Parts: sequence; structure tokens; C-alpha cells
Amino acid sequence: MALIRTMKSLVQSSTEMKVKEATNSSTKTGATGSVMNEMSILTFSPQTLDEITNVVRKRLSNRKPSQTNSIHILKTLTLVSYLLNHSSHYFIAWIKDNEQLVQPYTAYTAHAASEKRQEEIRQLAHTVLQLLRDDELLERRRSEVVEFRSSISTPGRISTDNSHVRRQQLLEEFSATAAPLERPQFHERRVVSDRAPFPNRRLTTLLE
Repeated sequence: MALIRTMKSLVQSSTEMKVKEATNSSTKTGATGSVMNEMSILTFSPQTLDEITNVVRKRLSNRKPSQTNSIHILKTLTLVSYLLNHSSHYFIAWIKDNEQLVQPYTAYTAHAASEKRQEEIRQLAHTVLQLLRDDELLERRRSEVVEFRSSISTPGRISTDNSHVRRQQLLEEFSATAAPLERPQFHERRVVSDRAPFPNRRLTTLLE
């Protein structure tokens, strides 16, 4: 078996190996943010995009109800969810055309897997499908990511500060529910200046 794995690794590209490592079952945690970010950049190249989607397709096509495979599926759906928000539109077009790969996992059941993992898989599948079927929601999420990334370089704001996103959400919610504002009323008031150069000179101003 070790020899077979070695032979397979010789014909795999570095991109394919990275995707498999990010979605394998040998580690307790999934791919790091830096690894998934690298993959999102690779989706802008037709060749590496094809290599990424080939691995994703194989992972999601294998519905064997085993504990090991349930980890593969969970990590792959996590990667797909990340790429929807960060990758090129080429990947989005591909996953939309292959929505049937995700659909079965909304009701995923694996007796060997824990109930918690099964629920995580179902929730991720629902989230991915919701984004795939709602273009407006997907574009809004992607716009928020772009805005957040651009804010990282802003002085005085750390990378975990997404207050600008929340502030915009609050403004949108307020605008949708608030009653129209009445036009401000101004009242005339006469102010006498005691420093005027002539005794009878008066300054009249409009105050709110």
C-alpha cells in the first residue's frame, strides 16, 4: 500500500496534494486559513482550478458511510464554503453546475460517524446550497470579504475588527424600518452684539 501511495504521489500535482492534505482524515483540524487562501488564489488559473475541482469532485462523490469518509466530507464542504466567499467566479460557476454533489449531504447519515459530525455536514451543505441559489446573498457575502480584507491595512484597525461590516448592517436595518425624517425647522432669533463698533448696530442671525 505504501508503494502504491508513493506511485500516486509522483503523478499528482502540488495543488492536488494540497487539496487532499487539506481534506484528509489524518488530522483533527481542517485546513488553515492561509492554506485555503492559497487555494482561493489558485482558482484564478484554469489549470490549478481544474486540479482543485477534480479533488473536490472525488471527495464529494464518495458517499461511503464511514467515519473516515465523513471527515473527508466535512473538510471538503468547509473548503467549498470558504472558496464560495473568496475564490474566482470560475469556481463558483463550476460548483453551481455541480450542485448535485452537495445536495445529498443535506440529509447525510453515517452510522459510524458521530451525531455532531452528521449535523455539521448537513448544516454546511444547507449553507453552501443557500449561497448557490441566492446570487444576491452570495455577492453581498463576497463584497463583505473584500471590504474586510481592504480594512486590514487601515491604520488603527486590526485584522479581526469587522465593526465596519456590522455598522453597515445596522444602517441598512435602520433605513428599512425608520420613519421618514421631517424637514428641520429654523426659527429666527435676533442677537444683539455688545461689541458692535456703533451703538445702534445689530447683528441678526438664523439659529436652529
